Amino acid sequence: MAPIRDSDYVQREADLRAAVKALYPAFKRYPFTPEITIKFSRLGPTPLQPSLRLSQVTGVDLEWAAASGLNTWGSLDEFKAVLPRMLEIVAETGAIARTSAAHLFQHFSDGNWTHWIKREQDALSKYMSALWLRVLSEFPCPLMSAEEALCALAGALGRLDPFLVAWERNFEPASAHHLAQFVLDCCDTLEKSKALPNDFWSRRKELANQVIIWLQRQSLLTRLEPLFSKFHEADDSACFARAFDALGSFQLKHAS
Repeated sequence: MAPIRDSDYVQREADLRAAVKALYPAFKRYPFTPEITIKFSRLGPTPLQPSLRLSQVTGVDLEWAAASGLNTWGSLDEFKAVLPRMLEIVAETGAIARTSAAHLFQHFSDGNWTHWIKREQDALSKYMSALWLRVLSEFPCPLMSAEEALCALAGALGRLDPFLVAWERNFEPASAHHLAQFVLDCCDTLEKSKALPNDFWSRRKELANQVIIWLQRQSLLTRLEPLFSKFHEADDSACFARAFDALGSFQLKHAS
């Protein structure tokens, strides 16, 4: 099917590019040094020239840093030195080679990012919000699904409620399709295994519970009902009808 794009799609694309651009000055105090390049050469598949600029480093070069983060790869300052480029690649491709955004974002918590200097915190917060809104503005999104984006946010944040409530109140078509698909996927796996679809949630049980509580909200069920008539094409109507039925059944069983 052709991608469904919201009326603010172009603006969301521009906002994400602006958020990426703002990361570089926010983290400029951490230089990309030849020593970091040498470390990449030891860990990566190909040797890198010490004179390489950060903008020339690829997702394949950065994959080990994104995967291991502060555990085995390097210091916090070295991680911050390459962070703008890693987040730029996520904004372009949705991942760092084979390493998901969720895997990368969990290193923010490992690095205690909410205690970094304000300029860095602000740049990261704006980037995460811009990425979330960009994902919701196109269905299917070539970067990642809404569920994958939520997993990434959950790796860095203590609460998902603001993102979930904003999503629930967004009546644009792509956002609504993401919501219906997410409800279908979640209700199906909750019914079968009592867990959310992605294994990542098992490591973030408190945040998983926030999502499950959100799925129990009557307002969410009320939100889905009028979408039957708004998106009247046959496939769309069936999708929203299935989501409405699945969510209603889930809420009824949970209430009992």
